[in-house]
Amino acid sequence: MIDQILSYNQQATIETLRMIAFDLLAAFGLALVGFTAIRFFNKMLTTVLIDRNRIEPTLGRFIIHLVKYTLLLLVLIAIMDQFGIKTTSILTLLGAAGLAIGLALQGTLSNIAAGVFLIILRPIRVGELVLVEGYEGTVREIGLFMSMIEGYDGIYYYLPNSLIAQAPITNLTRNRLRRASVPIFVGLKTDLEMLKSALFNAVKEEKLFLKNPAPAFHVGSYSSYAINVEIRAWTRVDDVFTGRAILNRIVSDVLRHEQIPLPPAIVAPAIAPATA
Repeated sequence: MIDQILSYNQQATIETLRMIAFDLLAAFGLALVGFTAIRFFNKMLTTVLIDRNRIEPTLGRFIIHLVKYTLLLLVLIAIMDQFGIKTTSILTLLGAAGLAIGLALQGTLSNIAAGVFLIILRPIRVGELVLVEGYEGTVREIGLFMSMIEGYDGIYYYLPNSLIAQAPITNLTRNRLRRASVPIFVGLKTDLEMLKSALFNAVKEEKLFLKNPAPAFHVGSYSSYAINVEIRAWTRVDDVFTGRAILNRIVSDVLRHEQIPLPPAIVAPAIAPATA
């Protein structure tokens, strides 16, 4: 009787070990196939979406990460199911934990939602020059939590995505053309037609400025001592800063060469010292 019990226990133990070994081999196979598939899809999507410039790089990276972690979650669920773990109860527990974490991290989740908004609607793109909440510079990265802007002086600004999504955004390079303009204050006796002609002739000699749209000469306002005018010329977006520098040089040369009268200097009245 005892021998039969021992024999039965041995057979049960062997069967249990056989099942465990089978489950381990099956889980290893699932992990191997799953992780290989994840690497394959990651490489394929990188080639199709980013390397071939099918879509904007930030959106491409977001899609790749979304697919990667979704497949990873499915592989983990399949492995747990192979060991007989009830995935439904685990998913319910994860859902409840996710709700609690979501309530505790509302600010972080709002940044993620804003990051998705920025990636999909693309009011800003990597490489563009923008002005957001007083921060002006080139967009270097758009992440799920925050975005990075490089200022003109090399300083990096890290702005929460929720701040960017709620703030007015000035995109300085989305349009392929930009207008460069320089204000000029001249004396009241200035011949405006002669000044306009001289400025236009100088602008036309610069190949940087476009013929269409054509340059413009704008008279802004008069005062008791000066006339406010402005010279405007259009350039390609990458040449706008150089165009402004050239316009400033043109204005200086024309004023000096044509001997344009300038308004009198304004001197602040002296303030008498206070007396006891």
